[in-house]
Amino acid sequence: MEIQLGSQMTIDEWLSETLNHAGDNQDDSETYKIKKPIRLLELFSGIGCQVSALKRLDYPFESYRTSEWDTQAIEMYNAMHIKDYTDYSSDKTVEELADWLDKKGTSHDGKTPLPKNRIIRKGEKWIRRTYNNYIATHNIGSIVNAKGGDLGINESDKYTYILTYSFP
Repeated sequence: MEIQLGSQMTIDEWLSETLNHAGDNQDDSETYKIKKPIRLLELFSGIGCQVSALKRLDYPFESYRTSEWDTQAIEMYNAMHIKDYTDYSSDKTVEELADWLDKKGTSHDGKTPLPKNRIIRKGEKWIRRTYNNYIATHNIGSIVNAKGGDLGINESDKYTYILTYSFP
């Protein structure tokens, strides 16, 4: 079955058809069909457009890792998609949290890095909330500071990993 994005079909409809009919090729040529649960890896995740698309398609997936440094976008991602408000910071000092955020790469405007001295000036409440949002969203931080192993692609026999890149 050949599926083309035409003027009468929305992108959501096209993607849904593609996911549901991959492999329906009449000439029996090899095609790719997603048969395992999806683990979504969102680079430059922002507020989570890719996770929103998969939710709208009602396709089973796990929001597995994100990479974002804009603290406001990370907070919105958690509020919109994860809704995890656990205090993961309770056993850490403000200094430890500031070091961790500094190493991950943090920005308050999405354009410039927030150095450790400015992170500390934000205050304990902001530091703890920001750290908790990073952990809740499985955020590996700024892509500049990330390593390949941070993506956690280690069970490819059980999951299909889809890596998305969203950048204006």
